[in-house]
Amino acid sequence: MTKLLQNKSIIKFLGIALSILLIVALVPQINIAYGSKDDVLADTPPAEAGDNAPTEGEEGAEGVVDTSGEAGSQPGDIDPKAGAIEGEELPESDGPSGGTLEEPQTRALSVETQQNLQQTVASRAAKGTEKELGGNSNYTISENTINTKSPLVFNKKDEQYTLTINEGVTLKSDIKVTNGAKLTIQGKGTIEGYGDEGQGSVIIVQGKNNSGTKLTVNGPTITGGTGATQISNLSTNWGKVGGGILVCRDGDGTRFAALEFKSGTVENNTANAGGGIFVGYRCGLNMSGGSVLNNTADPHEGGGIFFDGNWDGGSNNYGHISKGTIKGNKTLTKTDWGGGGVYINNEGILRIDSATITNNTAKSLGGGVAGCPHAKIGIGTVDTGAAIYGNEANGKDGPLSPVLIFNTPPSLVSSDKKAPSGDFLVQGLTTDKITQLLKIYPNREEGVGKYIPANGEYITYGSYKLMPGSYGKDLFDSDLASDYYCTLGSYIAGTNLGDHSNGMAWEGFVASFPANKIKNGTVTEKAADGTPNWFASKIAIPVNESYEVHDATLCLKNTAKKDNSGKPRKVIIEDNTSDTHGGGVSCNGVLKFGHIPDKEEVVNSYTLTLNKEILNSITNEPIALGNDTFNFTLKDENGKAYNATSDSNGTINFMALPGSKQNGVTKEFTLTENLTDDQIAAGFTPKEDIEVKVKLDVSKETAKYMDKENRVVLERTTYTTTVSNVMIDNENTSTVTNILDLKTSAKIPVIKIADGIAQESFSFCLKEITGNINEVVNDPNGNVALKDGVNLAEQALVEPNRTVIITPGDATSAQKTDTAEFTFEYTPKSISETHWYAIAEQAGATPNVSYDDTAYLVKVDVSLSGERSLDTSEKIYKAVPGSRKLEEVTGDNVGVTFENVAIKYAGFELPLTKQILTTLGKNLPLNDRKFSFDLYEGDNSAAEATSVVKGATTDPKTGKLNLQIADGKYAKEAFEGSSHEKEFTFTLKETPLEGDVANFMTTIKPATVKVTLTAVGERTSDENGRGIYLVTPTVKTVTVNGTDVEVANNDITVTNRYAPNGTWQFRADKFFYGLGEPRDCSFTMQEIERAPEAGEPLANVLVSNDNLQNWTANIAATDFEGGKAKVVFDSIDYQVTTPKADDVDEAIPTSGDDRGDHYYLVTEDGDDAAKDTTAYVVKVTVAVDENDPAKLTATETLLGYADDLDSALNPLTLSEGERPAFYNTDTYDLISAASYSVYAASGEPVDQVCYVDPKIIKNLEGRAIKSGEFAFKLIQVANYNDTEGELISATTNDEFGMVDFDKANNVSGDLENPSCLAYTKPGTYYYRVIEDTSKGGMNDQSVLYSDQVITFTTVIKQDEATGQLVCTDMYYGWWDAATNQNVRFDEQYADYETQPGNIGDMSKLNPDWHPTINNKARPMDLQVRKTSVSDRDEGLVGATYALYMVNENPQGDIWLAEATSEEGGWITYKNVSLATNNLYYFKETAAPAGHTVSEFRSPYFYLVEDATSANGYSLKYTDTKYFDAAEVEAAAIPMAAAEAQAMQADIAAQAEAVATDDQTQPGHSADGNILLTYDKDGGVYDETTQVEVNKLDTRTHEWVEGAKLVILEKESGKEVASWTSGKAPQKLAKTLNVGITYLLREVEAPGEYRLANDVEFVIDNYGNVTITKGTENGNAELSDNTITLYDTMMDAEEVEQRERETTREVPLGTILAQTGDMLPILGIGAIVLASLIALIVAGRRRHEGKDDKN
Repeated sequence: MTKLLQNKSIIKFLGIALSILLIVALVPQINIAYGSKDDVLADTPPAEAGDNAPTEGEEGAEGVVDTSGEAGSQPGDIDPKAGAIEGEELPESDGPSGGTLEEPQTRALSVETQQNLQQTVASRAAKGTEKELGGNSNYTISENTINTKSPLVFNKKDEQYTLTINEGVTLKSDIKVTNGAKLTIQGKGTIEGYGDEGQGSVIIVQGKNNSGTKLTVNGPTITGGTGATQISNLSTNWGKVGGGILVCRDGDGTRFAALEFKSGTVENNTANAGGGIFVGYRCGLNMSGGSVLNNTADPHEGGGIFFDGNWDGGSNNYGHISKGTIKGNKTLTKTDWGGGGVYINNEGILRIDSATITNNTAKSLGGGVAGCPHAKIGIGTVDTGAAIYGNEANGKDGPLSPVLIFNTPPSLVSSDKKAPSGDFLVQGLTTDKITQLLKIYPNREEGVGKYIPANGEYITYGSYKLMPGSYGKDLFDSDLASDYYCTLGSYIAGTNLGDHSNGMAWEGFVASFPANKIKNGTVTEKAADGTPNWFASKIAIPVNESYEVHDATLCLKNTAKKDNSGKPRKVIIEDNTSDTHGGGVSCNGVLKFGHIPDKEEVVNSYTLTLNKEILNSITNEPIALGNDTFNFTLKDENGKAYNATSDSNGTINFMALPGSKQNGVTKEFTLTENLTDDQIAAGFTPKEDIEVKVKLDVSKETAKYMDKENRVVLERTTYTTTVSNVMIDNENTSTVTNILDLKTSAKIPVIKIADGIAQESFSFCLKEITGNINEVVNDPNGNVALKDGVNLAEQALVEPNRTVIITPGDATSAQKTDTAEFTFEYTPKSISETHWYAIAEQAGATPNVSYDDTAYLVKVDVSLSGERSLDTSEKIYKAVPGSRKLEEVTGDNVGVTFENVAIKYAGFELPLTKQILTTLGKNLPLNDRKFSFDLYEGDNSAAEATSVVKGATTDPKTGKLNLQIADGKYAKEAFEGSSHEKEFTFTLKETPLEGDVANFMTTIKPATVKVTLTAVGERTSDENGRGIYLVTPTVKTVTVNGTDVEVANNDITVTNRYAPNGTWQFRADKFFYGLGEPRDCSFTMQEIERAPEAGEPLANVLVSNDNLQNWTANIAATDFEGGKAKVVFDSIDYQVTTPKADDVDEAIPTSGDDRGDHYYLVTEDGDDAAKDTTAYVVKVTVAVDENDPAKLTATETLLGYADDLDSALNPLTLSEGERPAFYNTDTYDLISAASYSVYAASGEPVDQVCYVDPKIIKNLEGRAIKSGEFAFKLIQVANYNDTEGELISATTNDEFGMVDFDKANNVSGDLENPSCLAYTKPGTYYYRVIEDTSKGGMNDQSVLYSDQVITFTTVIKQDEATGQLVCTDMYYGWWDAATNQNVRFDEQYADYETQPGNIGDMSKLNPDWHPTINNKARPMDLQVRKTSVSDRDEGLVGATYALYMVNENPQGDIWLAEATSEEGGWITYKNVSLATNNLYYFKETAAPAGHTVSEFRSPYFYLVEDATSANGYSLKYTDTKYFDAAEVEAAAIPMAAAEAQAMQADIAAQAEAVATDDQTQPGHSADGNILLTYDKDGGVYDETTQVEVNKLDTRTHEWVEGAKLVILEKESGKEVASWTSGKAPQKLAKTLNVGITYLLREVEAPGEYRLANDVEFVIDNYGNVTITKGTENGNAELSDNTITLYDTMMDAEEVEQRERETTREVPLGTILAQTGDMLPILGIGAIVLASLIALIVAGRRRHEGKDDKN
């Protein structure tokens, strides 16, 4: 040890190790001291205006009021202090202050970043070779390379470097070019940046003023960038900029770094601004090729390119794009101007040559190109300029920025004026928009930086206010800005793409707010006099004509659909999108397309706007145009025509009229209105050669488009023509007026109906009586009625105004209808008019025609309806004959109707009612009986009499009958008689009854019926709807056999008498016992007068009497089955045809009245020696049924029996269902009390008959057996292998499987010990047991039947000593078909295994052993799906269900199996083997998680055979314990034996196939079992567990918020749920399980509340909640399934104590170990241990030193 301690190297090593260990122990706390990423973010101050606020520099210049200009600076000066909010102090310099990349970011990455980078490199190691590329060198990358020293830096001044990326190769690295270095990147490979893990931008190019720093891109693909955030002194802080390439300045100056883009691709990069390329302030761009694709800027501008530069890297003072593709880029800004493809910022000046700008989309305006309030845009000639067409503007609101809605840049013609511009001119400003802006731009301090005041009444820009209003919005259509939208200055050179329509290159819209309209710095929509302060007009620009507007908004849509100019386009800008404006290109600076001459005069065309007005001819008031449009042609003095169509407001814009340079000239035109035929028909009168004079005002202004350096980029002298005055036909008006002449008509239909008459023409007359209506009716304006003495028909027929004639045609066989109409034309001169007409038919002279004498009064009101239409309403009144009253005719198609008809005579009906009374006078129901009657003319019912009604039948329910006498001659005779009345005589006859009822019911005799008829006539319609004059007879009086019918409706009542009746039938049993066959026998039942007295022989009552009857019953020998036959006598009828007198004893039957007691004696016929001499006496009591007076009941009483007729009657009581019986035997001469005997030679009687009783047992494997389920036959055969023989007995199994052949065929006569085999002679007898599947229901296809053959053998011998027959051997066996021999069952002998000698010894037979035949229930699987009530598609796992079979026996239903649901909710019962004709059901025993146990069983189901099913079975369902009878019957149809055998063979073959085939068969499980699916209602389902928890204050019962609660499983402590209380119950659905004890625990109480005690609760199987602990002292309570946990406020002492006990929080920066940090604890422990070792070593060394000294 000493030597070890003296080893300095080891001591040094130990010290170093301990130091490292200490550092490691403190590492976690060091991290905490620095803070997490979230901590850093949390400490970062938020942006002043929110994430979506527009950046100050984007409209930074727009956000600065040029106060210097207002103070007298030179015109056109633009404040160079871009990027400052007005009011903020800016440094004094020519531009933004200089700056560099922050120094810490230019050196190697931090340790943490390097670690992240190394992890990224490691994860991508498979993508390339790791290399350290330091920079400042030429590189050729020929394989996938990962630069581990990213970024690759080039920073040597004036040095030129080349980086070659070969095709197909990827360089993973960021790149940086600075300090005057020049880098050319070539090759077609890919540069993939590190994004946020690196410098953000893939390539950063940063240079000082005129340093020559430049990047040339010639071939590669640049991708993976996310934009740099560490750039200082950008003109505005946009966040991350330049996703692919960032070009930026380093310091102050005029020209900084430049990018030359020759070829290659910048794609799939993102940034906050400049998603693909960002060219910063005063940097250069020259793009002569390449592509910028699919880059994104969010939330600012420039999805593809963001340009804020001022040169091309060469000699030109502008950025230049001469070739390339900019496609698929997008900006997602909501607050900035836009620019999906390209954005030019306010410092930028860019030229784009020969461009195609198409298929770009802006969600607001300017799908192709858009310019914001400072933009100056010029589009050069078509060869070098741009083809802008086919873009889309969706027209939604523009950017949410006050300075873009409203701005006041300096005028382009005078810097001392302001030009109000922005979106407000075409999109308006609403108070809702101001409210929306207030949320983004909170109120600032007073001053020029304040965009919106706190009250939200307006928005400001500098010292100017913009008040809310629509401005030009209502006139503007966003489709007109689909290609171009600029809000300050626009120059459009003559355009011709070769595909324009109507000679117009552009259609558009111009809007402006003249500076002289600004009053006191306030911009308002209207002046004090209500006139608009703004100007707006739709325009059109002809092909090849230039157009320029300044200080105004210009919107354009190209009329071309394609570019057919033939000019080459080298720049393609398409498929770019912006969430605001400028889908393709957006500009805030200066933008030129192609070459534009510096100076040019432009004479703008102008628009002449006229108005269309329509006047009502009646009121002379203007009429709304509605959907009407009117087309006009305007011709100038030279005959040139201009066409225009009015819009919905009546505005007519004649656009593209040639402008003028001369002010004040007057142009003369000729205007023609081109009306359509429909408009002329509607009442419009066309106007032609209207003289129009237009006075023009022409203003001449020179607009200068200057860049930020105040250089004039474009100068135009523009002549703007406006219309100062319009005269139409020498009137000072711009309105073209038409009068609409209103007219209408009315039609009154005339309908003629002819019925039953020949063809004829009918005339109808009309006369207008408007002038004398007051002479015709009393009150024309009220209740219209004819005046006294006025005949309305005469008014129409005398001197009529019009007549129409109608000829309907021949109507003798069918009704004919024809129509005409009276038509009236009206051109009213007043708002309303009324016209009156009378209409009537001119009567003809044709005989037998009834002319309609109806007259009509017609009123037609004509009134003005709305502005441009007349309404007519017609009322038709029908005159009522014989009255002054007028009835209004109503209906859908009102007209005047006249009907002429023929006369017809009707029949009549005679009512009759049938009733039935018994012979005893009781009323009987009809019981659906029908009775038929005939009616004859006259007092005669003979066959030759005239039949009036034949076979009329009463109603079976009511007995009612209306005898229909259809012949109209009776009505005719009555109508033609005196007083229209006459009497007629008839005979009524009932049809005799048939069938059994005729035996008991009487029929009435023919009756004489006299009827008196009266007749009246009226107009009506027959059953076919044809008009007739109908004469109808009415029955006045009726007499029957001279008696008047006094019923109100003359109803004839017919009564039949019915004899009550009933029957009785005697039955007995006949038994035969013996060895031979039974014989024929007969029996006699004799009626006797009385019952025998006690002890009296029966012969005394058996007397001869003609009134007493007897009956005979016969039984044939073949009627016996199993020794038993039925004795059945014919039924005896009883009735009451003639009731007995009141003084006659009703108990004694009389002639015609069978009520009372009847006595009968029953005996067997034949020889006394052979028959059973027993005689029975029966009493039958006959009485009227208490519930049915039509029935007699016969009650049988067995009085007793006698051994023979000479014996007295003995009492006899039979059990229920037992009948009197007669017994016979063929051994009557040998038997005595059933002892069978023969006589031996000795003369002594000996037993001669031997009895044997075999049995077997039926066993069913797989399920319980049912009684009677299987059938068997015992047959006697000559040999064991015989399959047919004599049938001995046939029976079925009992519920225990026992098959007892003896009970089925007992030949012993011994009921207690039955036997089916009787032997009368010695011998050996062979038997086979056959399972009989031929009977219905026995051939159950769910059972596999055994092919085992059971045999039974007996050996019968006669004892020579006694002569008695004895069974010397008897045994069961089975037929072994393989060896062709019978095999004896050894098991039938006692102890056969241990005593083999017992086998074959009859004395050792076990009497309780019987052979067993085994059948197998076919293997079946049953499945059912378990789901949740809350979601029937959710299969639940873990539910346990038992399967039961319904059992009506006392032991109850039988449990069969139990299974638990698994994946998908499926519960599968394996090998359950269901049987047909049994009922089954499911019952849940355990619930799945989150659910309750179902309280109810499932519906019953049962198995039926189904030939259409894949496995031969299907399940049926029932809600009761009854099967569907049809299905059960169908299932029970027996199969033929051959069919059954064939099916068994098929089943066996299928089973074998399943065993050898892995593929699951349809309808079967994978193991071959039959698969049955219970699918009623989608299976079985459970309710979810539901528990709610409230957290309330103990005192106030108000909600306690902020308490932290958990629910734990009591046993395991597992947390199940946790939450913080609020102002609502916490609902826990499907969260808790039944049967588990839970704890509700409050883990943290809010504020000054005490913690509540735990609540222990449990949910039972059915979802009911019970609290078992925790309700003490009001701690908690339970209501239904809601637990309320109460919190109690603490007192002051408790609050103070809690505060003292509160653990002091550890500061974030502490270096102390925290709870759970094991590594620091281990480190401290190691230090302590090391210290102890050091102390020990030091002590020993000191001790050793002392020893040395000693």
